[in-house]
Amino acid sequence: MKRILAVAAVLCLFASACGNDDDSPADGSAATEAPAPAPEPTEAPEPAATPEPTAAPEPAATPEPTAAPEPAATPEPTAAPEPTEAPEPAESMDTLAFGGDTTGGDVAERLSNAERDCAQEALGSDYELLEVTPLGSLREIDVETALLGCLTHDNLILVGTAIVDQRFGGWTPETSECVLEVYHSIPSVLYRNFGIEWDGPTPPPEAVTDTTRALYQCMNPVERTRWMLGLWNRMATTASDLSRDYVEMLTPNELACATEAVGEEVSEELLDQSPIQVWRAYPATHDCFSPGTMGNMFARFTANQIGGVADSSLQCMADFTAQRPDFIFAIANGPFSESFQENVDVIQFARDVFAFYGCLDTDERGRLQDAFLGGNRVE
Repeated sequence: MKRILAVAAVLCLFASACGNDDDSPADGSAATEAPAPAPEPTEAPEPAATPEPTAAPEPAATPEPTAAPEPAATPEPTAAPEPTEAPEPAESMDTLAFGGDTTGGDVAERLSNAERDCAQEALGSDYELLEVTPLGSLREIDVETALLGCLTHDNLILVGTAIVDQRFGGWTPETSECVLEVYHSIPSVLYRNFGIEWDGPTPPPEAVTDTTRALYQCMNPVERTRWMLGLWNRMATTASDLSRDYVEMLTPNELACATEAVGEEVSEELLDQSPIQVWRAYPATHDCFSPGTMGNMFARFTANQIGGVADSSLQCMADFTAQRPDFIFAIANGPFSESFQENVDVIQFARDVFAFYGCLDTDERGRLQDAFLGGNRVE
């Protein structure tokens, strides 16, 4: 209890000390003045309107991040320029002046791109050979058919006619124009002659003979003879017949004469050569054979080249040639001997050719024409 009272006294003293501030009288006496009446409470002023809170400013729009620039596109590698297609030829084939010195290259310059591409693909490295070879010699280097097989119909007729022209010694311009018309009217024969497939109407069997006759009418006598001799020459040089195949047809005297004319030392060798080659190489043998023997040999040779003929056809050819020894001499000597015009009656020879054809039927004549042209027959 004593402790409680002590604490209260201390608190009281502490309270007195706390109330003694700087405004108290200096003597320290306690103020006893009555307190002033409390003022009339003033009406509390209307509280100032609470200002509307200022709207927080819209935050500045965060700028869209600047898009990183697209990396510069890597430029596409510049494509190598497409090879420029060769221009089509400025001149057409029918403006080419064909002649003895016209080459495959002269023809190639006037081919369309499609024709030239075809020929280059077909010939490969031989295309360069084509370019420098005269038209009349294209067959000898085995490029003729490949070239013609790539040509348009009209170009084939033009170039094919020029090849035939050159191959057989050349024609006059009038003859060339006439021949061109014949081949335009019966193109299948020219196609077949060159071994090119013909996709038009099938011509009748007599078309070959009709064409030959029409071509003959185009030519002058010298051209006719050179052409026909050229055909016979073509057949003779491609024939597989050997002289020994005909020895049995000789009489003992004829055989002895021929052996003496060529010499004992070479007679055996000559038996393995073409009879036409022997005939040309050894003109001294010409007088060794009778007309009948010559006729029989020539008829047999012709029949062998076309796969045989009827007995009546064989006998007709033998009789015909036995009566016309000049006909056989002209064929045996060939078309390009320097003196052929002096030794050959070209007008008579042209007549004899058609008379000789008369010994054969239509099928046999067609096969003879094929043999003339080296067997280029397309069925």
